Amino acid sequence: MSSGVQTPTVPSSTISIEFARSWLLVSAAETHRFGAPTEADVTVIDLEDGVVGERRATARHEVVRFLQTSDAWVRINPCGTTDYSADVTALQSVPGLQGVVLAKTESAEQISTLVTDLPGIAVVALVETALGIECAFEIASTPGTTRLAFGKGDYRRDTLTADEPGALAYARGRLVNASRAARLPGPIDGPCLAGMPALEEATKLASDAGMTGLLCIDPTDAPVINRRFVPSPADITWAMTVIDRLGENGENITAGCDLPMLARARRILMLVEVFESSPALPR
Repeated sequence: MSSGVQTPTVPSSTISIEFARSWLLVSAAETHRFGAPTEADVTVIDLEDGVVGERRATARHEVVRFLQTSDAWVRINPCGTTDYSADVTALQSVPGLQGVVLAKTESAEQISTLVTDLPGIAVVALVETALGIECAFEIASTPGTTRLAFGKGDYRRDTLTADEPGALAYARGRLVNASRAARLPGPIDGPCLAGMPALEEATKLASDAGMTGLLCIDPTDAPVINRRFVPSPADITWAMTVIDRLGENGENITAGCDLPMLARARRILMLVEVFESSPALPR
């Protein structure tokens, strides 16, 4: 294993990882789906829950072969497992590896271990347990962590929590607050498996909670997710009105609430610039 820690590489994507909205999980056992056209901002080949244990060695070999000539992220198995060691050994120096999603992240030490094992690779810490939620700030603050993500299915199994907004509000809030405190982009929410119209409701809930992206399993979910995480026409109109009234640099500010309002307006227009080439952006 390599022992150096380097600055994460920049993935070759039209949407930077900081702003990536839809994160499509593709089972490493389904090789026919590798490299398939998708509207997802990020494709993540899944070597963890997406593959049964006895098939992981074969799947791992296929992932490495694919990444010799193509690009993708990979979800790897949790630190401390035999499959984790096999995953990082296989992925070292693979040219097409854009980043890794670390399953069941529970501590800062696990991130530090991973960035030592795979130096220079961006990491999304997938938090899926009660312990991981309680350690969210330490995980987010560790060099190498690019974003946090919420594995709500395993979290619900760990905590016996219902799949209801109120029941999961604490966990989402911890991830959002930890991300902001550590100066990371907003976290990525767990997938909605129920299809439409539940997906629309799930993306609204995630966005309202401060999440800035969503995991998904079905590639047809990606455009729905992308639309939700771009400013709406009403948002854009509001932002332009606020800036016209307060001034580009806040020269017309007269009240204490004006400055945060101006900051929000600037954020909205910045996102318009980020997503201006996206088909999801309202025209």
